[in-house]
Amino acid sequence: MSNTENIISKLDLFEKEYRDAGNQDNFSEISNDSRKKLTFRCNRCKYEYETTKFDKIIRKKGGCTYCTGQKTFPHLTVDFLFENTNEFFRLPLALFLFLKRTFQKN
Repeated sequence: MSNTENIISKLDLFEKEYRDAGNQDNFSEISNDSRKKLTFRCNRCKYEYETTKFDKIIRKKGGCTYCTGQKTFPHLTVDFLFENTNEFFRLPLALFLFLKRTFQKN
């Protein structure tokens, strides 16, 4: 996939997340440098979150707050036993998944 195709694919996904959140405005007509908060519905976890189009497209920091680990689902936890010390932890699911991806053996 070329760089241009990749950018178009991401813009299509952003527009879909914007429409899925029930927005009526045309996403492509909103200026890319707009600082107005917009509502998106994450394509992965279906959580609705707010960010600006500027953050999402220009800064590339406007992703889903749950999937990026900025927020967690407080009711979803994982019981985890640390093998080396036999210590028990109850971790938020998002943190557990992040740690698992980070430290997973290849």
